[in-house]
Amino acid sequence: MCRKVFMWASVFFILLGGGFSLLAQDDGEEKNILSSIVMLAGAGEEESLCQEVLDRFERWYERPLAINFSSSQKLLASGLFSPYQVAVIEDYRHREGDIFSIMELACLDGFNLSLAQALEPFLSFASGGLDVDGGRKFSEGKMSLQGGWSTKGWSEALKFRYVHRKRWEMGLALSNRPGQPLYPIGSVGGHWTWHGRSHLNQLVLGDFNARFGQGLGLWSGFSLHGLRGSSSFCRRPSGITPSVSCSGSNFCGLAAEFSWGRWFFSSALTCPSFRPWMEGKSPLDKTLLPLVNISRYGRNGQIGLTAFSELGGQDVGGRAAMDFRYSFRWCSWWGELAFDWLNRSLGGLVGGTLPLGYKRSVSWIARGYPARFITEYASSVTSASRPLDEWGIGGGLEWDSQMLTLDWAWHPVAQEQVVKAYYSGGWNWGRGISLGVRLTDQWKENAPGKYCNRVGGRLDWKWEGERFLSSWRLEAAHSEEWGLLSYVELGYRDARCSAFLRTALFRVDRWADRIYVYERDFPGSFNVPVCYGRGGSVSGLASYRFRWGRESLKVYLRGGLRLFSSKSEKPGRAELKVQCVYSF
Repeated sequence: MCRKVFMWASVFFILLGGGFSLLAQDDGEEKNILSSIVMLAGAGEEESLCQEVLDRFERWYERPLAINFSSSQKLLASGLFSPYQVAVIEDYRHREGDIFSIMELACLDGFNLSLAQALEPFLSFASGGLDVDGGRKFSEGKMSLQGGWSTKGWSEALKFRYVHRKRWEMGLALSNRPGQPLYPIGSVGGHWTWHGRSHLNQLVLGDFNARFGQGLGLWSGFSLHGLRGSSSFCRRPSGITPSVSCSGSNFCGLAAEFSWGRWFFSSALTCPSFRPWMEGKSPLDKTLLPLVNISRYGRNGQIGLTAFSELGGQDVGGRAAMDFRYSFRWCSWWGELAFDWLNRSLGGLVGGTLPLGYKRSVSWIARGYPARFITEYASSVTSASRPLDEWGIGGGLEWDSQMLTLDWAWHPVAQEQVVKAYYSGGWNWGRGISLGVRLTDQWKENAPGKYCNRVGGRLDWKWEGERFLSSWRLEAAHSEEWGLLSYVELGYRDARCSAFLRTALFRVDRWADRIYVYERDFPGSFNVPVCYGRGGSVSGLASYRFRWGRESLKVYLRGGLRLFSSKSEKPGRAELKVQCVYSF
C-alpha cells in the first residue's frame, strides 16, 4: 500500500507542475539527429544503439546546451565534449569571446567540420551580444502521451519534462509493455534537479546516471561494446546527470556535484532495490550503495579517483579506480586502473589516438579484465557484453569518410579467442545522393580446432531532396547459411508534416544469421526489430504539427504489419499506435 501511495503521489506532484504558464521551445524544422547520435556515440550504425542512448541525447536535443553560458563542469557533464575540447572552448571564450556558429566551432583546435555538424542539434549559440535563439524564455516544458495496440496487447507511455528559469527541473516517465495491465504501472522513472550557481553545481533526487573515467570503475546505463568507429575507443564521462528513462539501467537516490576551481567532487547514495520495489518487481531491502568521485581538469587533460561500496549485504564489495586523460592538438591518451577489493582483483585499460591529417587518425586500445573481477556497474570497452575474463587489443584507422577497425580478444577461462573486423565507407554526390558500405567479420574459436565465423555486408543508397527522400538497402549475413534483407523507403517532410513508408523482404532461415534493422518510430522510442524467418513487412510513420504562438502540439501515427511464409511457421504481427507531444 505504501508503494502505491508513494508512486501515485509522485505522479500527481509532477503533473501539477504543468499548470504553470510557460512558452514552448521553438523546435523549428524537425532535424534528423540519428546520424549525429551514431557518430558521437561511436556506434557505427543505428542498429548498435539502444533506448538508453537515445534518452541521453534527447535531453540536449530538447534543451540545447548553451555553449557560451555553460560552465566547464556543465560542458563536461553533457558528455558531448572531451576534457581537452572543453579546455579549448574555455580558452577561446576567454581570448576571443562567444562562439556564434557551427563553422566557428569547427575551426577550434580539437574539432572539425563533421564533428561540429554532428553536435549542432544539441547546442545553442545564444550570446550576450547576439540573440541567436530568438529570445527564448526561461521556463519551458514538454509532455508526451502514447498509446497503441499490437497483436501482443495494449501499451501506454507518458513522459513529462519541466524546466523553471534554468534553476530547477523535473521529469517523469511511465510506461507499460504490450499486454501489461494499466495498473500497476510497469516501469517508472523520474527526477527533481536543482542547479546551483556557486560551489554546488547540481542536486539530484530520483533517477540519475553516474559515469566516470573509462567505465571500468563506475559507469551506469548502457554503453556500446565493440569497436565501430574512432569515438568508440574512448568513453566520454559525464559525471552525475539526471535521467528520465524507463530503461531501469540507471541509479535511483540522492546525488550532488560540487566544484572548487579546477577540482570537481561528486557524491551519491542509492538504494539498488528501490526502483524494482516501486514497480512491484521485488521487495525492498536495506542494501545501500554510496559512491564518490574527485577529479581535476586541466588545460590538456584530467585525472580522477572513483570509489563505491555496497553496504548492508552479506559481502561488502566495491571498487576503487584511478583514471586519466591527456590531450594535445587532437593527440589523446587515456587509461584507467580499477581494484575490486572483495575479490582482490585488478583490471585496467590504456589507449590513444594520433592524428594523421585532416579527418585522418589512428586509434588503439589494450585492456585486461581478470575472471575474478566483478563487472557490476562497469561498462568499459570490451569485445563481449561485460568486461570479464578478457585480454585484448584493438586498433582503428579513420581516413576521410572511411573507417577500419580490428579487435582481438582472448578469454582464458572460457578458452575462447575472438577476432572482429569492421569497415565502413561513405561517398556523397551532388543533389543529396549518398552511398554507404559496411562490412563485418567475426571469427571465434570456442575450443582448439573448433571455430565459427560470421560475415556480413550492407549497401545503402540514399537520396534527399528539399522535401522528398528515398533510400534502399541490401544486407547479407552468413554464419550457418545466408541471410538476406532488402527494403525500400519513401518519405516526405516539411516544417509542419512528414510521412514515411517502408516495405521490406527478408529470408533468414537460421537464428545465427539473423539481421537487425532500424525502423522509424516516435520521438523517444527506439525500434530495432530482428529479421528471422521468411517474409516481409510494411511500416509507416506520419506526423502533423499544430501551433499557437510558441505552444505546439505534434501528433504522430505509426502502423506496421509483418507477415511470414508458410514455411517459417511463425504468426504474423501487426501494430497501430499514436503519440501526442505538447510543448509549452
